[in-house]
Amino acid sequence: MAKYLMERTCWRGIQVDHPAVWEVSVASGPQEGGRLTFVDRRFTRLDLRWRHLKYVPNLDDLLERSGGKDKKTDDQGITTAMLRSAPPDWRGLVRTGGQGAVVDAGRFFKDQRLLVEAAIIWPKDRDKELERHILESITLHTTDAPARHWRALGIDAQVDRQFELVQNNAQVGRVNWMFQGPDRHTPPQLMIERLAMVDCWLKEPLSEWIVTNLPLHSQVLRDEGITFDRHTARRLLSQSKVGTVSALTGRRMVRVDVAWQCEQDLRLYHIAYCCMARRGTELELPGELRVDCCQSAPVVK
Repeated sequence: MAKYLMERTCWRGIQVDHPAVWEVSVASGPQEGGRLTFVDRRFTRLDLRWRHLKYVPNLDDLLERSGGKDKKTDDQGITTAMLRSAPPDWRGLVRTGGQGAVVDAGRFFKDQRLLVEAAIIWPKDRDKELERHILESITLHTTDAPARHWRALGIDAQVDRQFELVQNNAQVGRVNWMFQGPDRHTPPQLMIERLAMVDCWLKEPLSEWIVTNLPLHSQVLRDEGITFDRHTARRLLSQSKVGTVSALTGRRMVRVDVAWQCEQDLRLYHIAYCCMARRGTELELPGELRVDCCQSAPVVK
């Protein structure tokens, strides 16, 4: 197997290792079935899907009904055969034709009753060792960990498990994730975003840019420089009124923003956390929150 600079993507309870040149093109939203799709500059290379089942599937029977038990070639010259090089617990088929191949593999995680299906596309030569490494790397997050790992689209974050992803906005130059606390209708809320081409559009000081992202009629209580994840950052504490009843009881929407520019990848990172609290409350970011912006990727041989 050739040397590959590898990345690890973690999304909605699934993690997978893949070549760094395979970038995420599809990351499923909170109301969709689990899906990650990776592409290189020319082709789709990996399509990963997962879903919960109420029954235990027999993958061997499914493959046999798909015609993979016996190697055969159809009228279009596509040869279908069983996947013999799969890791334990994985079953699959290999379809070859012309210079390339498509590997369709599946695994059922019994404890979580989760069916994971992976399609790996080889436009030319098939790399069985890399293929096996990718399948072996597909694992599920532990359910009792205090934080979940989210890593995709350039953001690498550990988020307290009380927060659920409710929005995933991936636009050119700006990736924005919105998380909601246990009550979907009221704060706390947590936002993490990553912005590119900073030198082209950031013309004001960082603290002034943060202010432009605050809700209307916000009052800045504190603006200070801090160190966050080894970077020089700005931290703003602000508050805003939310409704007459809340105002009469002395409650406000309190928000803390932290933003910094990474010297290594030249992106701007911005975290915003808000919740309802008494006037004058000192709000801190959730204790389990961590955002890593300049981590080196491992090389797999």
